[in-house]
Amino acid sequence: MVHYAFAGTIALLVLLSRSIDIFVTLEWIDYETVIWLKRSLTEMLRLLSSGVLVLAFWEIIRSYSSSSKSVQTQKWVIASTMVIAVISTRVIVPSIPLTPENSQWVFVIVRSIAASGMLISILFVLWLQNQNRAALELNTQSREGDTDDELLASMQSLMKDDKRYLQAELKMMDIANALSVPEYRISRILKERTDFDNFNRFVNHFRLSHAKRLLVEENSKNWTILVVSMESGFSSLATFNRVFKMQESCTPNEYRKAAVVN
Repeated sequence: MVHYAFAGTIALLVLLSRSIDIFVTLEWIDYETVIWLKRSLTEMLRLLSSGVLVLAFWEIIRSYSSSSKSVQTQKWVIASTMVIAVISTRVIVPSIPLTPENSQWVFVIVRSIAASGMLISILFVLWLQNQNRAALELNTQSREGDTDDELLASMQSLMKDDKRYLQAELKMMDIANALSVPEYRISRILKERTDFDNFNRFVNHFRLSHAKRLLVEENSKNWTILVVSMESGFSSLATFNRVFKMQESCTPNEYRKAAVVN
């Protein structure tokens, strides 16, 4: 939701800035009259652009420690390339003394290299994901003949070992595809072989266990409840609070305070 707000605000500011340029060109308004507004819009766009970079970097590195090795590799590649690109274009190049004639060419070259690096990183990550999908398909081709107990063990492995519950908006279809079985088998196994009425409760069980650890662990005990909810795979803070209170009969804040007292 924060990303959409940032994107919408930036789009609105860009539209307003371009509208001012058009009005000035058409001589509908005097440039000297709106120069203060134009400068303010420029500064706000620079600030928001920096905010977008921070949010993008956060989305890349979040849940790094709890991700699988393959996902960690993908996150590391993208994050490293992004940091190098930002530092080279925003810090190193502007600090180099250049003549006006050379500065433009240097900026173009460095930005082109940075953009190429990001593109190569993205293509590499896509290749890794394709390799992982191919390997997963090979490993799960024979699972259609597995017994319900074997499939349940595989489902639990996807949660405990691969930590699929950290994926926001995880659907039953995602697990069914990973195991190469129809969704109705997943649903039937949950109802007949577990205490969970539906898939959401099954996933939330693991998310809540993860969240409870984050609420009391030393490295994350100062995290806000919103960050804990996001790091645990919940799509929204409201959902996290509702599910947590339903399961634990207290709010996340109350759980954290009780753990500190004990």
